[in-house]
Amino acid sequence: MNMIKKIKPLGYIFLALVFAASVMIVHVILANILVMIFTATNSPFLAWLLSPDDINRFDMLKYPLMIVLFWFLYRKIVSGNLPDAESKVVWDIKKGIMFSILIGLGFGGISFLWIKLVENALSGVGFIKQSLDTLEHVSENYSQGSTVLLILTGGIMGPIMEELLFRGIILGLLEKVKKGWFAVIFSALLFGIAHIAFVQVVYTFLMGLIAGAIYLKTRNILWPIIIHITINTVAAISSFAQVQNYLGIWEKISVILIIPALYIVFKTAYQSFGVASEQKNGVYEPL
Repeated sequence: MNMIKKIKPLGYIFLALVFAASVMIVHVILANILVMIFTATNSPFLAWLLSPDDINRFDMLKYPLMIVLFWFLYRKIVSGNLPDAESKVVWDIKKGIMFSILIGLGFGGISFLWIKLVENALSGVGFIKQSLDTLEHVSENYSQGSTVLLILTGGIMGPIMEELLFRGIILGLLEKVKKGWFAVIFSALLFGIAHIAFVQVVYTFLMGLIAGAIYLKTRNILWPIIIHITINTVAAISSFAQVQNYLGIWEKISVILIIPALYIVFKTAYQSFGVASEQKNGVYEPL
């Protein structure tokens, strides 16, 4: 019996690791299937879809398929089946959207400061310089394609897919091992590692902690999704040539927004323990 109890948590951790790798697995399988079909049919549409000139085209097919799959798994396997999964902080729709966007904008300031630190103080370290070059190369590849597709895929669909996967499914599986912050930290670590390049691993890990904390306390996957969409959409727009003259101003604003963003995050986590808010009739007051 004790052996079964030990094996069961390891099984959930193994599933979490498999799901963390699932994006790459699905990408490879889907790409190979489409290449095989294209080889057999020489379809002009598949030639356009698989063209290296705009990798966002392939994502337009991949992301909706994965969103449907992960949403199904989140609803059927994870949502509603978690231990102590009640929300401890309640945001109404207006407050939730406002807070989530503000957190996303503030996190843009955090990632900006991290990149500047890397460029000015850490770029002499070999593997860090290599990861920075890799990040810049990937960003250039994505920004060379259609503006509309970049926003749809990188700005909107990608965040929806990743939040359903990492904050929904993976965090949920890890909570079956140990409730609370263990699941938030472990899922954030897997989220960071999934981005491969060290420079990106660091700030995506931090983003995973923030999004995970908000989800842990509100139990509403919508808020991490909006946070993530805000971060990615702003980053996508910042790559456009038309906004480069205003980028310096926006970077300063995003740094200022770190303060209210972190205030919301810490107050949400703090209040949910019943320390910063009083209980009335056993119910925590909304933030």
